[in-house]
Amino acid sequence: MMSRIGVAVCSLNQLSLDFDGNSKRIIQSIKEAIDLGASIRVGPELEITGYGCEDAFYEMDTTYHSWQVLAQIIEQDFKDILIDIGMPVLKDSALYNCRILLLNSQIVLIRPKTRLALNGNYRESRWFTAWDDGSQGLMAWYSLPPLITAVNGQTRAPFGDKAVLELTLDSTHSMVSASTFRIGFEICEELWHSDAQHISLYGKRGCHLILNSSASYWEIRKLCRVLDLMKSATFKSGGVYAFANQIGCDGGGRLCFYGRSVVVMNGDLLTMTSDRETMFNEIQTAIAYIDPNDVTQYRLQNNIKTQTHKIMGNNLIFDASKGNNYNSLDLNIQQIITININGFNILRTSNTVQKPISMNHLNLRPEQEIMVYCSLWLWDYLRRCIKRGLEGFIVPLSGGLDSSSVVCLVYSLCTLLHQQITLKNTQIIDYLKIVFKDPDVIDKIHSPKDICNKLLKCVYLSTRYSGQDSYDRAKSLAQSVNCRFFAHNFDDIFKLIGSSVPTETSVDENVVTLQKQNLQARLRMVLTYYMSEGKRLVLATGNVDEALVGYLTKYDCSSADLNPIGSISKNDLKNFMRFCKDFIPDTNNAINRIVDAIPSAELTGEDQKDEDDLGLTYDELSVFGKLRRGQFGAYGPYGMFCKLWEERHCHHISSVIKDLSQTTSPEVIAAKVKRFFTLYANNRHKQTVLTPALHSETYSPDDNRFDQRQFLFDPEWKFQFRQIDIRVQQINQNKLD
Repeated sequence: MMSRIGVAVCSLNQLSLDFDGNSKRIIQSIKEAIDLGASIRVGPELEITGYGCEDAFYEMDTTYHSWQVLAQIIEQDFKDILIDIGMPVLKDSALYNCRILLLNSQIVLIRPKTRLALNGNYRESRWFTAWDDGSQGLMAWYSLPPLITAVNGQTRAPFGDKAVLELTLDSTHSMVSASTFRIGFEICEELWHSDAQHISLYGKRGCHLILNSSASYWEIRKLCRVLDLMKSATFKSGGVYAFANQIGCDGGGRLCFYGRSVVVMNGDLLTMTSDRETMFNEIQTAIAYIDPNDVTQYRLQNNIKTQTHKIMGNNLIFDASKGNNYNSLDLNIQQIITININGFNILRTSNTVQKPISMNHLNLRPEQEIMVYCSLWLWDYLRRCIKRGLEGFIVPLSGGLDSSSVVCLVYSLCTLLHQQITLKNTQIIDYLKIVFKDPDVIDKIHSPKDICNKLLKCVYLSTRYSGQDSYDRAKSLAQSVNCRFFAHNFDDIFKLIGSSVPTETSVDENVVTLQKQNLQARLRMVLTYYMSEGKRLVLATGNVDEALVGYLTKYDCSSADLNPIGSISKNDLKNFMRFCKDFIPDTNNAINRIVDAIPSAELTGEDQKDEDDLGLTYDELSVFGKLRRGQFGAYGPYGMFCKLWEERHCHHISSVIKDLSQTTSPEVIAAKVKRFFTLYANNRHKQTVLTPALHSETYSPDDNRFDQRQFLFDPEWKFQFRQIDIRVQQINQNKLD
């Protein structure tokens, strides 16, 4: 047997302002950590309130209820485990995003966040203040609310970011009979900065372990970034890094937190939550058993020297065996401190073997990411709407790539739910009984197709302009996934409205005007909602590339309750559909036909082609989107033209803009850039009413949260386009010279 430190990281599926549910999940996760032999438990950021409260953080109710929940947790009187919990804390009329460190029902430390997340979908500075921003001290006393004092007798606690916890290791089973173990803290965003806290905590303060709570959301191809950061940090400095992340959709609506709470030591991954089997669990706990000597040995062998002599500070004493509320200390601690914890044996004697990491969720392909996280996002919405009587989803299935992808995503969810039934996940089973209003439904489910038949309804809505081939594709896919399928030709309604509603301009009834195309599209949205019977969530079917240039009709089938593919590119959807052939039986032919079909709205006839209407290919739209804001930069018209021209021979551009070569004139690129920005400006207003979509791409044009720009543009871009023309002339002149 060995003496080790059990570090438990918890991924919780919290719901904003669900104080009862959040408290229940936190308490259960602490119990699970104790059962696993943990001495330390770390939870996700703002886990008491839920991360996505947004402007509810302005309400003092939110902070008051947080203290009430914390008091309930303290009343549980957990012993001999250091508990790290996240909640908002109001101090001196400023709100801070904090970690509360509990030990034996006492608050050891309140640690506020020093770097607020402001990029992408994050807006933390709208509600929170960063600690130690130049106007605040390093440490201060915090007077605890009376409701906390009434529970544990404690009146105040240290508050600040310049404290580390120091414990004395004294065990006959330890190689070193008496030494210290130091714990430092980071919160989410702080890990990502060049002057990250862990650099000083490992190097100058000699910390062995850093705890980080986070609310990091999913984007395609970014799952391993934070893991790589932790591996790099601990590989260079030696030490242990415990990262606890939220999972699921917590009420903010457009985000899915990816879980994957991890413990990393000396550059190696030790444990991780959120594998395929546990992905749908509301509470996920993983534990790593740490031998402190492994950190010391690693630093010695790699000549990594800590420099604790460079940072001096005062010491506070916390006696865990008696319960120390700091009342006897009259100390101004506006400086760096060490909190010495006495009477707490952090080492546990155990012969438990570290469980191997499940590899099925470590290195996911983009298609697998889409399958897993879109499914989780849809499930979280559905299970939280069942009290309103909702019993599934409805999709307007056209037989095209986008709507077919949404159908396959719902089937992906059915596949994962069936796996949970096989694993006898009672929580999922109970939810399904409510959704399907049948207490015996599980006995009737033998495959994902059985779930899909109950969960998904598809409607094919056609007019005289719809093609037979699109109907065949839609019906074939619907049969393959075993969903309920209804076809309806609404040509009579379309003709009736067109002939009976007066307009100022008379138009030949054989001419399909834009006005008539919009009428068809909007009628499909109305009919889809009608056919949902108020019992199903309507899913939208527009991708990110079309949203970017407004190739959609306002309030058509791009308008719905949710859009699972709203920030996924056409190319990624194609790859996802090909991937679906591996797990949806007998779909090879149907999916091949869908992927190979020429994209068409079929509003003027089956010969209509989307890319002809756009004047750009979907491949080009994807590249332009990533240049407007994404992995290739953030450029306006002129900057985008210059970037495309200068990198025209790079694979990511030359493989997309097919007619580029050594001799191609810059006019080709200039015309495409101008076309893109003209479409963008003309249709920017459409992005203000986009259906709430799961955020999955950095170049998402979601106006409501992610891409906040004005929606009134001059579509002629006179100044910018003139600069492009000047640059084209310069390029051509240089060729001549």
